[in-house]
Amino acid sequence: DYTSSSNTSWFNVAYTGIDWYESDLRDATQGDLRRMDVIVLPLALVLVGLVLPRARFTLVWIIPLVTMISTVCSWSIVMRYVAHHMQITQFTPNVMMSLTMGMGIDYTLILLSRFLEENNDKNSAIRQMIQHGGHVVLLSGLTLMFTFLGLCFLPLQMLKSVGVGSAAAIVSSLCVNLTVVPAMLHTRFGDWMVCSEPAGSDSSAEEVAPLDPIENGSLTNEETPDATPDSAESSTVPKSSIWYRLSVHLLHPYKSVIIFLVILQLVVPVALHAIKIKTSIAFDQVMPMASPSLQTSNFLNENLGSGSLAPYQILFDGRGANITMDSDTAFDVMHRVVDDLMVIDSKGVASGLVNVGSSGNEGAQDMTDKLSLELGLSDNAITSADSERVASENDHVLCAHDLTATEKAPAQYAGIAVLKRARIPRSLYLSAKVCSLAKPFCPVEVLHLLNYVDSQFTSQDGHATFITATLGVDPFSDEGVAWLLSAREAIAKLEKEDKLAGIKVEMQGMAAIAYDAVDTVMKGFPVVVATTLLVVFLLMGLFFRSLVAPLRSVVSITLTLAFVFGLGVLVFENGLFRWTGLSRYSGAVGEICWLVPVMAFSIIVGLALDYDVFLVCRIFEFRFEEGHGHKSSIVAGLHATGGIITAAGVIMAVAFGGLMLSSSPVLYQWSFLLTTAVLMDTFVIRTMVVPIITGWTGKWSWWPRPMPPGRIFVEGFEEEEEEEESEEEEPENPILGNQAISE
Repeated sequence: DYTSSSNTSWFNVAYTGIDWYESDLRDATQGDLRRMDVIVLPLALVLVGLVLPRARFTLVWIIPLVTMISTVCSWSIVMRYVAHHMQITQFTPNVMMSLTMGMGIDYTLILLSRFLEENNDKNSAIRQMIQHGGHVVLLSGLTLMFTFLGLCFLPLQMLKSVGVGSAAAIVSSLCVNLTVVPAMLHTRFGDWMVCSEPAGSDSSAEEVAPLDPIENGSLTNEETPDATPDSAESSTVPKSSIWYRLSVHLLHPYKSVIIFLVILQLVVPVALHAIKIKTSIAFDQVMPMASPSLQTSNFLNENLGSGSLAPYQILFDGRGANITMDSDTAFDVMHRVVDDLMVIDSKGVASGLVNVGSSGNEGAQDMTDKLSLELGLSDNAITSADSERVASENDHVLCAHDLTATEKAPAQYAGIAVLKRARIPRSLYLSAKVCSLAKPFCPVEVLHLLNYVDSQFTSQDGHATFITATLGVDPFSDEGVAWLLSAREAIAKLEKEDKLAGIKVEMQGMAAIAYDAVDTVMKGFPVVVATTLLVVFLLMGLFFRSLVAPLRSVVSITLTLAFVFGLGVLVFENGLFRWTGLSRYSGAVGEICWLVPVMAFSIIVGLALDYDVFLVCRIFEFRFEEGHGHKSSIVAGLHATGGIITAAGVIMAVAFGGLMLSSSPVLYQWSFLLTTAVLMDTFVIRTMVVPIITGWTGKWSWWPRPMPPGRIFVEGFEEEEEEEESEEEEPENPILGNQAISE
């Protein structure tokens, strides 16, 4: 390591730059992945065993582990091919691994819960699992895939990389879970995994029949079950269930209103802050805070100036007007542009010009001496003979702005027409060219400097040049972006007033490129949001053949999004958690990396839709296929899925929460939003808000799809159900209605 071997007591060697940024970011990514493998994965597998009481704790974790390994192998093969055709950003594997761990375990949990819910023979249970649970997983996976692929329509390679990688992870997880899980359950492992009784159950309690093992398609036990599976009344929700007790309040005509208003009172004030979200293009938001390259960059910014590492370039192109940059016209344009930028830099406080030379009768020596004084150079005296030789036209004035009144260090300029904050007369520039021709090395330091700048900044044909503008503030900060916008506005105004003489003037630089890219993405982001929600509405509408059901889903998902983004503003912009003293919540208050909301949106929509489909499909199944009454179907559906949804939320929170330990701001901000989203959605929105809204909409919940009259009622909801059913109209064609039920 050259850095460590070169450091001495006299000086230190450190590196920074794009290549070193990428190296440090790659090392940090590998560390985050190792941390997830060591800490997060075991916790998630333990939670799977805890939320499936009918499965043996010592065996059930093997299924999600096998599916995760298979999923990683699958998308690794896919991404190896993709990497040959597009660039993959360093943190794309982090996102893919989080999705694999979260969504993979999520899908496995949905399938296993449906498998263990069946009391029939194993083949029948697997068929029911694929028919119902597989349907939910398929709809969720396809929708999430489309939301991620929507990132590919944004004009930024970084987001395209995340979109393609995430879609590959979701599709791999989807295919693996729909094939590997049924295959494993069909083996002897499926028999060993199922307990006769739920863990912790009382021996005197009602016995839960194990799944009958299968051999050659027949039952291995000799006894024939007395009870037939055609006993819908056996699905009655016990009053001891926490979801039954919660449903009593959620479906009450008055209590539901109070609960809903309380939730809105807590959610809406936070959600309103979402419209105040202010993103940052600061480069240190992407880099790990402790990376050596970032620390070196910060050291240089502190000692050389905040804008020293990323100066702007003001490009002057005279090819269209056939103007060379050594002409009077070009120098007039460059001076005019820089003068206007100096006024912007001083915030309009320009106390006048300090004349460094006088017009018409000042020699080159006097001008070089005054320029040397302005630049802080010394020993630049020039002999009278040299003065006469390099003297030329002196009809321009060397001058500078007096900006001592400004609060921050003014911008410094460098080019053939300006050095620091001093304007270079064309006569002095021509003197530098003559001096460089007269001797191999021009003896006048200022003229030699001008000649060197010309050789580096001006094109060979002389039709183009650029002037660097080194700001006194970080170009990636809000102040730096404001300066860029003001500079572009000033240049556009000069062009509109025809004061550029046909010379094309453009602003370029790392910060300018970053701002333009982010600005383009943010302008297209609302279209992606609207398109994603429209896709959700259409897919849900086609799935349920209803208009009300998808509308309810879109509204509830929007509520989750607004709350999460609003909380992100409060935490990372307003410093809500600053009192904790944690650097993640206090070190960069006022800034949210622009990449965070763009990446988080697709995942939050996919996860919220995943839980919504799981709950609503179960309610629909009880209502349409099994003939429960409206409110009874809500109670039964919430009882069947509430525990799985909340458990899945905890597992996803663990999976995404592991990235909160990352040292990269973009990753721990992203992790915070996703962790908050899954907890909020699973514990409040899906299990409380959706049942309340569904209860209120009554018979219109599935409009325009007709529902059959309710035949089965959960105890405690009979009277209300019967009153509602008596108000509903019977289908005009009973035969068609029966056909619909049989579908």
